[in-house]
Amino acid sequence: MDESSRTYVVGRQNSSTRCDIEVPAGEASVSRRHLELTIGADGSCYVVHLHTRNKTKVLRGGEWCVLSEDYVELDAPLRLGKYETSARHLLELIGEISREPRPPAQNPSPAEGSNYQWDPESGTIVRRRPY
Repeated sequence: MDESSRTYVVGRQNSSTRCDIEVPAGEASVSRRHLELTIGADGSCYVVHLHTRNKTKVLRGGEWCVLSEDYVELDAPLRLGKYETSARHLLELIGEISREPRPPAQNPSPAEGSNYQWDPESGTIVRRRPY
């Protein structure tokens, strides 16, 4: 990453360690300092998992892949412990990025038979509702 990149620490709310981006209260499966999210001047997004427990995963090709560090798309579904989000949604939480319309082709499609689906309203992957 170059000099104009920005790095944020993402984690759960707690009184002893402050994070740049805090996930919603009650997300106990997210570590206090779960990951670093670096956004390059070109819009690239680099994620580094920080904690030994409560893995970080990315949905690629319909499979959840454990992520230690790698580039991800802003809208790629991420799983921090059991909390599901995307880099775009995390940046929206702090007002660093505005919600932009995304063409449907960029929205992730869940694996066949998956219990999850993309929710464009929240910008996250959500559990499918029974019909």
